[in-house]
Amino acid sequence: MKSPGGSDPFVTYSGGYYYLMSTSWSDVEIARSTTVAGLKTATKKVIYTSTDASRNSNVWAPEVHYFNGLWYVYFTAGHASDLDNQRLHVLKGGATPWDSFTYVGQLTNEWAIDASTLRTSFGDYLVFSCFHGVSAQSLCIQKLGSDYTSLTGSISVISQPTAAWETVSAPVNEGPAALYWGGKTYLAYSASYCWSASYCLGLLTWDGVTDPTKASAWTKSNGCVLSSANGNFGTGHNSFFQSPDGSQTWIAYHATSNSAGACDDSRYTMIQLLGSHSDGSPNFGTPVDFSHAYMGSSCLDAITDGCKRMLITKSQSSEARLYTFSEGTKEHLRKFRLTTSRASGPQAVIYMIDKKTHEIKQDEDKVVYKSLEEIADDLPDNSPRYILLSYPLTLPSGRLSVPYVLLYYLPTTCNAESRMMYAGAKELMRNTSEVGKVIDIESTDDLEEIPKKLGAESA
Repeated sequence: MKSPGGSDPFVTYSGGYYYLMSTSWSDVEIARSTTVAGLKTATKKVIYTSTDASRNSNVWAPEVHYFNGLWYVYFTAGHASDLDNQRLHVLKGGATPWDSFTYVGQLTNEWAIDASTLRTSFGDYLVFSCFHGVSAQSLCIQKLGSDYTSLTGSISVISQPTAAWETVSAPVNEGPAALYWGGKTYLAYSASYCWSASYCLGLLTWDGVTDPTKASAWTKSNGCVLSSANGNFGTGHNSFFQSPDGSQTWIAYHATSNSAGACDDSRYTMIQLLGSHSDGSPNFGTPVDFSHAYMGSSCLDAITDGCKRMLITKSQSSEARLYTFSEGTKEHLRKFRLTTSRASGPQAVIYMIDKKTHEIKQDEDKVVYKSLEEIADDLPDNSPRYILLSYPLTLPSGRLSVPYVLLYYLPTTCNAESRMMYAGAKELMRNTSEVGKVIDIESTDDLEEIPKKLGAESA
């Protein structure tokens, strides 16, 4: 998608635009386009440059993230003379990623690179690569301050390069990227030395209940989940982004055609669709032949077997294109999922579709329900609704389970127009809310069976 100069790609979608950032070495740049294919030739906008010798060179791995109505850019920078003074820095922006950004300051006082964000029920964190108290370059984590431009607490190391596949040419863990998939939280990361063809992606899985700053909270993959293939070498430092309708998750990563591996500007950006293994875990697939990385307009209109791993823009179905979420609603969905994962009792919210705008949003009362009986009292008799439900259960084994599901309420008395509208947006709601399961119900009486269903499936 971008060659050369495609190292450390970060792609996100917001407000009708795809945004791309990558390592530029001397400044921070951002490009945008209404299509993914358009990013290939989109004009870049410089949002950070400096004359300060401590942070105007070796500018790496910028990423733009959204928190509470504003966008923030986290990046690495240091001296021109060496790499010993690489530090993390932050910019504060406006309501869109295309707004102006202001330099806020340095985030770390020790060597650190490749900052990204992690959102959990324990709070929001910065994850990065560092040497804090260890001899090998490792994955580190520290909590973000409430202003999102500072860090609080201490640095913790959550992954060290100890496996053989993480230590080729040099022991390295770097480039973390959070993935929220199938109700679970993952961290993809790059392993081994970037000047090696064995540079690849590994994967950490969070257990969902342990403090994420503890190494014991994470389980490491048994090997690379994405590695060199088809003329693409040193596949690493990725990001994840969703299609506009939320039905698909895509991975952007860099690779090089140098069979020995490379850590320079020869690296290019590639994207491909993320799939699922039979157990529901993410399937990163295999890097496709670089000659097919851009196929032109044939891949811009629909997903086909021939182009599903290539550049694509209009991946959503014609029905799902009609429906939208505001950034505020997406933030609410995220926070609700994270906060309820540790709740001691049931919690639920009801979502509806605005018939005029086709925006999916929380119902007018904005109530957080504490029981299924409360939900039943507020559901309309003749109109569908989406209900996000977190329902803690103690299983016969004594283990605590907290299923997070979408109840698709479709009363038999609703009219055909409403039925079609909610059916058309069902998958979008499912994917955007990141639930583990959808349960169809036709009446409020069906709510009485929900605890039994959840208990049987969790056992």
